[in-house]
Amino acid sequence: ETPLPIGTHFSRPAVPAIEILGDVTWTQSTDIGRDIIVKPGGKLTIQNCEIRMPKDHIIIVERGASLILDNATITNHCDAWIGIEVWGNPAKVHPITGQVISGLYPSALDDQGVVYLKPGSKIENSTYGIYAYKTTPGGEDVNYRGGIIIADQTEFVNNTQSIQFQPFSSPNISYFKDCSFITNEEYFLESLPQHQVYLYGIKNINFLGCDFTNALSQTDHSLRGEAIYASDASFTVDNGDCLDAFTPCGSYDISTFSGYYRAIEVANTTPGTSPIKILNNFFTDNDRGILLSNVRYGQILGNKFAIADDPVIHQYGLYLEDCQDYHVEGNIFTKSASAVLDGLSPLMAGLYVNNNSTKATEIYKNTFEDLEAGIRCQSTNTKLQIKCNTFNNVMEKYDIYVTSGTLANQGKCLGAAHPAVDRAKAPAGNIFNNTCTGSVEQHIKVLSVADPFIYFHHTDLAPLCYTTSKVTLNSCSYSSTALGEACPSTLTGGTESTSELLGEINSNSSEIEDMENAMVLESELESEETDLDELEYLQLQNEYLIQQLVEIYQQSSEIDSAILLLQGVDELWAQQRLVEVYMLTADFENANAQLKTLATDELAAQDFVALMEVMISMKSNNRNLDSLTEKELSIIESLQGKQSPSGVAAENILQLIYKTDIPEVFDVETAEEMRYANTEITSVIKVFPNPTNNELFIDLTAITETQIPVRIVIYNLIGNKISEQELVAGEIQKIALNNFSAGIYLLQCYQENILLHTENVMVE
Repeated sequence: ETPLPIGTHFSRPAVPAIEILGDVTWTQSTDIGRDIIVKPGGKLTIQNCEIRMPKDHIIIVERGASLILDNATITNHCDAWIGIEVWGNPAKVHPITGQVISGLYPSALDDQGVVYLKPGSKIENSTYGIYAYKTTPGGEDVNYRGGIIIADQTEFVNNTQSIQFQPFSSPNISYFKDCSFITNEEYFLESLPQHQVYLYGIKNINFLGCDFTNALSQTDHSLRGEAIYASDASFTVDNGDCLDAFTPCGSYDISTFSGYYRAIEVANTTPGTSPIKILNNFFTDNDRGILLSNVRYGQILGNKFAIADDPVIHQYGLYLEDCQDYHVEGNIFTKSASAVLDGLSPLMAGLYVNNNSTKATEIYKNTFEDLEAGIRCQSTNTKLQIKCNTFNNVMEKYDIYVTSGTLANQGKCLGAAHPAVDRAKAPAGNIFNNTCTGSVEQHIKVLSVADPFIYFHHTDLAPLCYTTSKVTLNSCSYSSTALGEACPSTLTGGTESTSELLGEINSNSSEIEDMENAMVLESELESEETDLDELEYLQLQNEYLIQQLVEIYQQSSEIDSAILLLQGVDELWAQQRLVEVYMLTADFENANAQLKTLATDELAAQDFVALMEVMISMKSNNRNLDSLTEKELSIIESLQGKQSPSGVAAENILQLIYKTDIPEVFDVETAEEMRYANTEITSVIKVFPNPTNNELFIDLTAITETQIPVRIVIYNLIGNKISEQELVAGEIQKIALNNFSAGIYLLQCYQENILLHTENVMVE
């Protein structure tokens, strides 16, 4: 052992760290009065005992070293210790898992450091749990990311944070199997937990059969924290081991989440290339189950959400904000055992779809029961399809609830020229089991500020109570059983091959071209409308197929094929997607060239270009978000608050930079108070400075109706109204914020209940 004058930068002066240089095993419980450093080539095994770390001290596992806990506990019963720091090496890829489990890895002095927690182990009362990178007095050393953490049947108890990963470009083999993450009333650390698991810029982390439980009593819901927070990361939360001896297995060790403000939040700054898989889990008594923001390829399959009902805050099972290419199927949304439905605002909901913009998306074959609202749609969802879902007869208020913006026409009726299997699946196919006694619009409710749409249905699956001024029913000429299965499950059967998908795309493209040519010669209006319906349906199906094929190409590293496919599609969504593919493969020259070719007639397209210019400049120069220039940060801040896809991405960037929570958008339940009558607002109102300290200026000089006052409403992060006042239009007005605590607030400007402007305001 070589004494160190100050141990590590965490240590007390004159107390050297314990250095582990060889293969060392501890089997006796003891108090450790100093830091522990496992040096390259060293291995420390702690077995069948309890190690008590001193306050504010740390265990460091350097490159080429390993720490193994075997039915062992590391804790401090009185004060918080720092946690375990495991160093990685971004220049080296991870080994196969078996090499770590068998002890063959690490084998070189510059290999990734390893922490391996065997069954019966526990990490308790630490500030940071285990984190896979190196810290220095000046912050994180980015050259030491990539450490490996494997945990099997391990408990993480009363840690402020239990696990953290920072960006690592190669696939990561770390996983957590049958682990418990627990916060209970014995928690005594200074800061409340914000999230148990933090994943940033990491690939392929697995949580299998894990339980996340927050049993702390909290009257302020926003302080209940999150189980998992992820940004620009891919991960899986799924079943663990089979619990019976049958083949196929009849019972699995499922993952559970309970007691959190949000169980899982994924807030991406750029759409990811790898899917997020949240499968077969149970979410109960969380305020909010899963929030996906700016996520591509999210798979939410086979989960059960038991949702609470609070009289003050909005609660939900799943919230999709500006998401694309997702697969949401086979989930059950219901109320929790403790929920008492009152049917009053705010209505709890199974699923929110907010601002999927102009991307083709689908909510397919889920079950909703015993809720105040089933599916809530708000903002722009011009290609969203709600298909084959079942709404059971104990819904309190509304099955499908459209509170603002545009929802696509639902389903289609295809003519006899199409194959029977396609005709059977084309209508909306939702099953409404409610008897329409509680509300005259119980099946489909559309508020006055939302746009009308057509609902195409099988003859036996018509909604019976709906908003007649907004919803036009179109009955297809066949029932849901006449032509084959109307709503087949897509959870099994595997993925189509690339050649099969290409064949379908080419066939659809040929049919689309033929229809467009024929419509040029069409003279009968009714026939032309029918052709337009079928054309729109085919175009939508083609978009789904192209998205699916691009994902397959990316997962199999066939990037050239993905680029070639997108280059052949003229629509703006595909050309924007091409920019992102170039960026994700670090081809910044082509990304920039492609960006310059994009049409920017629409506001959302202008926002996309502004955001991508910043991101390309940053990434092409190997900079991170902390190194944004003042001008770049100003551009990002100007985009926040806009309910465009790029505005959502900008908010997620600011959330990472400022380490704060930017809340979801929730429409209120009355048209008179509608917060988002139209989210594609071209506003003439300017708010500055933002961020601000104690005052805010609102420029209302461009408003021409000066005799009508402007109403300013400010909401906090959980949607509560905390300030409302009227200002004179035509002038620059000032609002004092002296009584506001630091954080993010939603500011909205109305004139005669018409929403003129919305913006997130950051108070420092």
